[in-house]
Amino acid sequence: PSVQAVEFAGRAVHAVFHADADKEAEQESSSPSKGVDYSADANMNDKEDYYQILGLQKLRFRSTLDQIKKAYRQCVLKYHPDKLAQQEDKKNSDPSSPEKKGDDKAEDLSDVNKKAKEIIERLIGQGKSDVQICKNYQIQEMIDEKRDGLDNLEDKVRRIRRVLEGRTGAETEADQAFKALSHAMSVLSDVQKRRAYDSKDAGADIDDSLPSDKPPKDLDDFLRTWAPVFDRNSRWSSKPLPQLLEGSIEEVLDFYDAWFNMESWRDFTLDVEDAHDPEEAQCREEKRWMERENKKSAEKMKKNENNRINRLVETAHKHDPRIVAYKEELKNKKKAAKQSRFAGKAEAEEIARKKAEEEAAAKKAIDDAKAEQKKGEKAIKETNKRNVRIAKKAFREVFEGHGLQDMSKVLEICENCAMPGEGIFSAEDLTGFASSMAGLSLDDSLKVSNRVYATLCEKRGTEAPPPQESPVASAAPPP
Repeated sequence: PSVQAVEFAGRAVHAVFHADADKEAEQESSSPSKGVDYSADANMNDKEDYYQILGLQKLRFRSTLDQIKKAYRQCVLKYHPDKLAQQEDKKNSDPSSPEKKGDDKAEDLSDVNKKAKEIIERLIGQGKSDVQICKNYQIQEMIDEKRDGLDNLEDKVRRIRRVLEGRTGAETEADQAFKALSHAMSVLSDVQKRRAYDSKDAGADIDDSLPSDKPPKDLDDFLRTWAPVFDRNSRWSSKPLPQLLEGSIEEVLDFYDAWFNMESWRDFTLDVEDAHDPEEAQCREEKRWMERENKKSAEKMKKNENNRINRLVETAHKHDPRIVAYKEELKNKKKAAKQSRFAGKAEAEEIARKKAEEEAAAKKAIDDAKAEQKKGEKAIKETNKRNVRIAKKAFREVFEGHGLQDMSKVLEICENCAMPGEGIFSAEDLTGFASSMAGLSLDDSLKVSNRVYATLCEKRGTEAPPPQESPVASAAPPP
């Protein structure tokens, strides 16, 4: 009775807060022009298929939040316990109806395994669904051991649930349907819960397989193979992704760039809870351990999922004929640019080599010319030196032959005889002086010498001393 009282109170609260929604749903269902009647496709056969409960099994994960709300409002009219009760009352009040409402009878649970019954009652108290109870590891172990009283397990679970809820018959089915409808709405209207449900939605035909890693025959074969794969995996993206279609190379590059940066929202919470359900923990420490293990398992599954998506994109990118052709074109351009670079470099090196050779040849010619010139100058200089020595010697010998004692002026004249441009007299001048004195007496030679010395003083800008006299003429006569 207390359970029924709570349920009646819940219905009253629902009626207050959903009065406007019920009216709107009635209007939508009564007028076909207002939209699709999702309640027509609603089905309660599988309480774990939330989309089927709301009549959205054709749309499933593609359903928008507005469509979910609209389907819920429509299904509320169909499965509300009060409306079903009214229909049942009409049926029972009809004398011609063979089905009449009778007194509720207690469920006979004597055919249920005693230990299994205790486990099922505990799981029902934890809020587990019929499907979760049937998949419980303790129940499965008992089934594997072939214990008695576990045949037709789903029916036994429903009967035990009805007994615990204190209700039987058509009212119980209506209440279960309405609870399933409310639970489906609470899950699908919550973003995180819906992502976890969609990640494990058996009715959505989730396919994680990838095509084989081999090149296609042509572009059409590639698109036929890979386009459906990208289409079914795009549902996991947090942002809209482009489809794999024919297009320009810029569109193809943008497509792969978007998929390489894909962020997946796929949630593996429900998958890991199948292995460790924290609600089944016997103590707080076990519950925390289960939560840690679930977190590790979820992170591992998330990492594997990201690797799968990356492998999908990388394999398609590797075998896409347009990307292959684009890479080949870039490779050829790079090769041509490299060859052009090498050709220009070789040509520049050849020009530089020729220029260096020409400069070296010109420098060698200049150096050779300078060396030759230097050699000629040296020869001339040596010749001039030799001529100067000869001229000096010839000039001195003239006076030495006459026995002149005072050779100071003669030597001074010889000292001023040097190569052209270096002295006052040249070798030719001195040789000419010596030639002009050939055969002359000492007096005449001294006269020539005095004139030459006077010229030397004049050119030096000094005053000439008195003329040198012959020592023979100035000497006293013998006694």
